[in-house]
Amino acid sequence: MQYNGSPSMSPRPARGTLRSFSIVQHNSLGSWDVFLSLMNSISQLASPPMIVALQDPPVRRGQLPSFSTYKCFHPSFPKPRVAFYIHPLLLNSVSLLPGASTRSDLFWIDIFAPHGFFELQFTRFRVINAYNLPLKSAPFRTITPSDLFQDNAFPTMVVGDLNLHHPAADPLRTFDTGEYNLSHPYYSQASEHGYSLLNQPGVYTYFPFAHNARPSVLDLAFANGPLFPSFSRWDTPLPSTGSDHVPVLIRLESPRFRLPPPSPNWSKTDWSSILPALPSLVPPPPPSSCSSSTFEEWFDTHASRVKTLISSNTPVSRPSPRSKPWWSPLLSHLRAAFHSASRTYRSSREPYDQSALRSARRSYFTSIKTAKFTHWSTYLSSLSPSSVWEARKLASGRQSSRFPSFPDQDTPEGINEALLSHFFPSTPPPTNAPLSLSPYPDYFPLSQEEITLALSKSSNTSAPGPDTISYDVWKRVHQACPTLLTKLLSPLLQYGHHPASLKRANGIVLDKPGKASYDTPASFRVIVLLETLSKILERVIASRLSLLARHVGLLHPHQTGSLPGLSAFDATSTLAHEVRLLQRLGSKVSSLFLDIKGGFDNVDPGQLTSALRAKGAHKYLTAWVGSFLTNRMCRLLFQGSPRIFSPVAVGTPQGSPISPLLFVIYVSPLHPVIPKGIVISYVDDFVVTVSSSSHRRNVQLLQGQYRSLCSIC
Repeated sequence: MQYNGSPSMSPRPARGTLRSFSIVQHNSLGSWDVFLSLMNSISQLASPPMIVALQDPPVRRGQLPSFSTYKCFHPSFPKPRVAFYIHPLLLNSVSLLPGASTRSDLFWIDIFAPHGFFELQFTRFRVINAYNLPLKSAPFRTITPSDLFQDNAFPTMVVGDLNLHHPAADPLRTFDTGEYNLSHPYYSQASEHGYSLLNQPGVYTYFPFAHNARPSVLDLAFANGPLFPSFSRWDTPLPSTGSDHVPVLIRLESPRFRLPPPSPNWSKTDWSSILPALPSLVPPPPPSSCSSSTFEEWFDTHASRVKTLISSNTPVSRPSPRSKPWWSPLLSHLRAAFHSASRTYRSSREPYDQSALRSARRSYFTSIKTAKFTHWSTYLSSLSPSSVWEARKLASGRQSSRFPSFPDQDTPEGINEALLSHFFPSTPPPTNAPLSLSPYPDYFPLSQEEITLALSKSSNTSAPGPDTISYDVWKRVHQACPTLLTKLLSPLLQYGHHPASLKRANGIVLDKPGKASYDTPASFRVIVLLETLSKILERVIASRLSLLARHVGLLHPHQTGSLPGLSAFDATSTLAHEVRLLQRLGSKVSSLFLDIKGGFDNVDPGQLTSALRAKGAHKYLTAWVGSFLTNRMCRLLFQGSPRIFSPVAVGTPQGSPISPLLFVIYVSPLHPVIPKGIVISYVDDFVVTVSSSSHRRNVQLLQGQYRSLCSIC
């Protein structure tokens, strides 16, 4: 794989294009040892394949093996007969959509690239993986020709172990009538729809273990008309894996993908080069009166300078292609001996004694099993009580995440829109920013100590937002140059404006465990990751607003959640005290427990800022809150995501340090005064308690209170 910069749409491969794209196909015989040997060989290639298409993959306890640098996709069956392993570079640079898994022996993936594939204007590319098994009572195999060779107008490739013998793939073989009659309909169907065979004729892909059986060509690859001009090479350069099939490498030329920015390795940042340059990046104050666009340009320019300095002195994270603590030089020696014996057997023209090959194979794989067992036993013997669950997690294996796939959506953009509509039901109209901004006179200057306190409460392990910069980096920056973040963030409060660059967020889409079906957006949930630089300021404002809210009466005394010094214990103890007090007076007491569905997502910015103004909150805080809650953008991230930012109405943003406080201020009016009763809340959970001479009367009172609360909402 070669890469030189950023994508281009010119006729010639330009800077920024992936100049080669390779696919490996292999029948792994359901063996974990064969899988391990194959992935080990692939990881040593200078240009690793983007797609590995397996037939008969190994399955244990309903799970396929995982490999550190590849993501597995397979049909949703207890024992899938085919599987894809996709390289993370491909996953992060295109949109990928698996096909509907209606059968275990045929599966495909659709790859979408907005800038096109293979120097052509196609934006869709399909790879079909098949394991065509024999059927005794049918004229075909388990897969019919029409199912295998689809009439697609976009680039399509068919790979797999098709269990067919035909002169086109093996011209030197003598065929009987049954073999030809079986394979002819498949090749005819392929030819009818414009598919061409990619195999090099006469190169065997199947070497049976039995000494009296002859080699043949069973692993086939086809490309349709739109794809065939981009076909570059078909070869079997990889060493033997222990299977009776050899791995096949297929190379295509010049696909045009959007290459994502590489992930930085913050643990290896060169701080000796960064720290001396930080004082020169302290920004000057913005103009005393300016437009919102000018103000945002000022902030983005100076924030970008800091981020560029940090990122340019941080190396790219290069994950290890394999992680095998049990590997040893002896295993490397045995692997070389096994591969050497395999090459000798495959290239021999004379009858060859298989005893040397079998001995080398047995020694290699037996040593692997012994090394893995010894390492695992040593690991278990050193476990502490606190690490038992980690061992259990390792033993059970990693669960593959589910891919969003909905019956009425067949493109990544459609799936993205369906998820956005579910997670953020109302798309907000853009709110016009003030034409001009000026400092608020009641602004209280931001201090270095406030930022230091906010950073001390921020976890270094917290996942960052779109800029990928963690809290640990900002802590080092602030420690070395305390005035930098102070001068950069202080004007945002002073002018009461939150810039658009800090309103972007990543939405990580995860499947909910234990669902009967995963064909609707309700089967998934989203975790929103905000910019860490924005969350530093949000934490400072949350501290200021918390003190102000108590002073001016923005918080109701019966709200016990998301506030310092209060907890769920305070809510339960208050409720128990009030109930016992009313019961001592001889009254019947009843309580109604309520939960505000989607409470955080439905906070209205206009009503919230009006409540702040009505209570006399500082103008700069009120203006900043209104700016912070409007015109927000979110980019959903899932396997196959188009990775585009979309406007969303999020109410109070999930994961923001200030969101819980803003919410409890917003729901403060939902605590009416009840004669002989009380309303207590813990964040979005409310309990309405009433008392009277009878439970029937209590029911009537609770119904009235419920209608009253609904009218307020």
